[in-house]
Amino acid sequence: MRITNKYVDRVLTACESDALVAEQFTKTIHLIDPPTHLLHPSTMLRIVKANRRHHGANRAAAKDHNWLDDPRGQASDVAAK
Repeated sequence: MRITNKYVDRVLTACESDALVAEQFTKTIHLIDPPTHLLHPSTMLRIVKANRRHHGANRAAAKDHNWLDDPRGQASDVAAK
């Protein structure tokens, strides 16, 4: 069950930036296509790529704001003063 939940989270993240994944997910939740269509290798590849882009963008944004350096979300140079 945990694996399924994690995969669905990744599918939903991919739906934000990939129209084909969003279309397949919509067809699946409306029972037009079986859930196994979300496990097709080409769909899974699109999901993995979209999640890498998403998480890479989040890391870049956090690094720009030094959020990775300071868990409180404050910039490092401000915290040092």
